[in-house]
Amino acid sequence: MSKSFLLTGLCALLATTAPAAERSFPQPLPISSTIPVAKDTPFPGTMVLRIDATDVTRGIFKVQQTIPATPGAMTLLFPKW
Repeated sequence: MSKSFLLTGLCALLATTAPAAERSFPQPLPISSTIPVAKDTPFPGTMVLRIDATDVTRGIFKVQQTIPATPGAMTLLFPKW
């Protein structure tokens, strides 16, 4: 008797709950891009590139790039390689 009562109660509970499509679950936020669109403008300065290739037998290269900057925000965009 108690098993049939539990089964009846479970069926009644499932019938009264909202369908799966109407249930509210957490949804991910849309991804918003904060990267500015790339512009092809000449750089007003001189970049310095130093390469140390003294250990070529092991294929080790040390690279240092210096980019002169002015006060304010700077965004560097790299190609998708």
